[in-house]
Amino acid sequence: MNKEYKLIKALKADDKVINLYSNDKKEIIFKNGVRKEIYKDGYQIIYFVNGDIKQIYPDGKIYYYFKETKKVQITLNNGLEIHKFENGKIEKHYPNGIKEIFLNDRIESNKYNDRYDENYFSDGNVEIVGKKRRNIIIEKLSDNEEEDEFE
Repeated sequence: MNKEYKLIKALKADDKVINLYSNDKKEIIFKNGVRKEIYKDGYQIIYFVNGDIKQIYPDGKIYYYFKETKKVQITLNNGLEIHKFENGKIEKHYPNGIKEIFLNDRIESNKYNDRYDENYFSDGNVEIVGKKRRNIIIEKLSDNEEEDEFE
């Protein structure tokens, strides 16, 4: 149910207008066209003039929608960033610098800071690229083979 709330007070400042509503929502409209809504539970939503939207939740989680690229970036309060792209690609950026890249519900690549990258191919092969950019291809193992430990 989309209930309309009554505007109680409108305040004007140098570069913004502040509207206060009967549901305790505060709306700030900036001179540059950016509009911010703040709710009493701490939830905030910001509408940018380029069409981007940023949502900030009381628990610290942030959702940012990029209109031009249709990408969503989710930042969790533990520092993990999740990037969701229009083509279905998902990237997870961990606070320690590790990145996981998923496409079609499978890992395509892992980025381990400056140590090495792992790239997974549809034929089952794995490419490991070391920090000195040496490439090592590991062929897909059958069910009865054991993988050697790799350093």
